[in-house]
Amino acid sequence: MNGIAFSVPTNRLNNSRRHYSHGEPIGRPDSLPILLFVFTLIAALLALSPRATHILKVDLPAPYSPGYSDVLTPSYDRIVIDANGTARWNSVPVTDEQLSAILNQSARRPKRHGLLLTPEALTPYPRVLEILRLITAAGLNDRCFRFSGNARFARYDRPQTFANLVPPETVECLPFYE
Repeated sequence: MNGIAFSVPTNRLNNSRRHYSHGEPIGRPDSLPILLFVFTLIAALLALSPRATHILKVDLPAPYSPGYSDVLTPSYDRIVIDANGTARWNSVPVTDEQLSAILNQSARRPKRHGLLLTPEALTPYPRVLEILRLITAAGLNDRCFRFSGNARFARYDRPQTFANLVPPETVECLPFYE
């Protein structure tokens, strides 16, 4: 190189390794402008959305007189058997004789109400069979009779085969609410 010496100043090398200070790091961006933008966008979309152009008219029933209380009375009767074996007809405790008389009277109605049997979880099984015997003796187990609430206490498995299942019968009974 014909006697020419190249030299690099040492302060240049030190400058490339110097740490730069950018100030404090950003902790959290301000969310207020973003929220204002989103709310403005929602307000604009609601203002520009098309209005409902259809209407559904429903004829409501006429109001009843103040003394009429049969509107919300359900058209089913419920027998609840608690863990002590006490039978209740529509929440009223009854003896077996009273229940038998009530069931016989209910069987003579021209329009039968639905009959729901609701044993509690710890009800003794023989007691439930006694109540079922009373229901069968009154002839109410063929129409509109069903167990109620027993799905809360047991887990039901699928049958092995569906070939032996009896098809359901169509039975005409009163709806739950008239």
